[in-house]
Amino acid sequence: ITENKYKLVVDATHPYAQAVTENIKNACKNTKTQYIRLLRNTADTENLSCVYVKNHFEAAEYLKNKEGNVFLTTGSNNIEFYTSDKCLKERVYVRILPLAESLDKCLKSRINPAHIMCIQGPFSKDFNIACIKETNSKFIVTKQTGEAGGFNEKLSAAIETNIKAIVIKAPEENGVDFNEFKSIIKNLFDIKEKKTVNLVSAGPGRKELLNFEAVKAVENSSLVI
Repeated sequence: ITENKYKLVVDATHPYAQAVTENIKNACKNTKTQYIRLLRNTADTENLSCVYVKNHFEAAEYLKNKEGNVFLTTGSNNIEFYTSDKCLKERVYVRILPLAESLDKCLKSRINPAHIMCIQGPFSKDFNIACIKETNSKFIVTKQTGEAGGFNEKLSAAIETNIKAIVIKAPEENGVDFNEFKSIIKNLFDIKEKKTVNLVSAGPGRKELLNFEAVKAVENSSLVI
């Protein structure tokens, strides 16, 4: 921030990356840089197919007392909550990013290699349905990530296959929505004419993990911030 003399830092990190958000806040505070937290729309209506929990611990505790396979779509982070119990670990199928460190975490947690899917999204409802059927899962674990995080496709898949969705609720935060963010950017950079603003997520921060739509949006932009 100091080296590049940024006027503004927009924190558009994942709603569950609380440690990262705290680091960004502290950096902005120490450098007296304007900070904006861009919130993802994670709202969804209560659904009978869902069991809402506060965190991974509660999700794992709920699943320990149930029968049936579990389709874990929350990645390799926090995998330890689902592998500490031997019975639950044997029933877990996990979908992770195709990264060596993600696979390494799962293997170190002694998850059956046949229960690990290394693949990059976004995933359609039909693909989620195929994963549920292939793993014979009775539960799907997901974060409350909203439309941008593929939550709707996972919930629709759960409803169609008649399984329970274990939803880890998004933490409550203060910030601005996307429309407010666009107004701030237009005023800050004195953008008079009507422009399309694309918010592109780089996931773990690696260019090679950008999907086709993200790459196309960046390449066709007149201004990249």
